[in-house]
Amino acid sequence: MTHYTSLLLSISGVLIALTVILMAIRKTAAFARRMVHLIDEVIGKEGISGQPSSLGISARLSAIESQLRPNGGSSLADKIDRLEGWTVSHSLAHADENQRYRSKRYTSP
Repeated sequence: MTHYTSLLLSISGVLIALTVILMAIRKTAAFARRMVHLIDEVIGKEGISGQPSSLGISARLSAIESQLRPNGGSSLADKIDRLEGWTVSHSLAHADENQRYRSKRYTSP
């Protein structure tokens, strides 16, 4: 009976060792996939067989940065400046109309 007991203990020890090794491989593979994804996000990647390509972080930041400088009409900075000018002119026009309304309303006959 001790022979069977030692055989069962050996088999269970091997199974436990294999389970631990497989779990470690699985965790390592998941970590490696996350690292590859991170590297792809940082440096960008080319499109492969129907998958779209993606720009790296520096290319994305330079595209955003170019929108923050006026370039003659199409950048975000130009659009904000136009909106600000429109808002100021309409606010002044509204203030003038409001002032005229109040002056007509409170004028004694």
